[in-house]
Amino acid sequence: MSNAETQEAPKLRIRSSAAAGIAPQKVIPISIFVSRKLSKLFVRQGFRPLFDAPVKFQNPDASLGTHVFTAMEFQDEGTAVRWTVVSMPEAFPRMSEGATKQREAAAKQMIETAPPPPLPDKANAALDRIEIPPDVAERISGLLTPASSLIISDDGLGRETGKGTDFIVVTH
Repeated sequence: MSNAETQEAPKLRIRSSAAAGIAPQKVIPISIFVSRKLSKLFVRQGFRPLFDAPVKFQNPDASLGTHVFTAMEFQDEGTAVRWTVVSMPEAFPRMSEGATKQREAAAKQMIETAPPPPLPDKANAALDRIEIPPDVAERISGLLTPASSLIISDDGLGRETGKGTDFIVVTH
């Protein structure tokens, strides 16, 4: 069971470099991983690293959380992108290791006391704290297609993310 909630991300707009009225012809979406821990962003396409770049954060000691944005479609004649976002709760409740009845009671309690899902405003606030150099933003803009993803995390790249994989977000 997931406590993550999918929301529209209405404030998030990344300028597209495509000419107005002309849809981009790229077919392979990119994945962008922004790590507060490493102060870097990483870009992959087709499970292959393209580049990485340093980024800065406003209030760098404060948690960002984990948020996965997905580009849904180009809008405004190709000058903006509509995104959705899924945000992970900051803490996951843990189940008891006891007997079946204890597990059932713990599961019931988890459902009843699960933390409320993060609001899209928190995801947008995290995004607003990231300072991406203009040349890097322009480079990303030129690669962006629908189905591209942007992952923001307090953590670095996990060991599950490797050669031939996309970025893996560990939720436990």
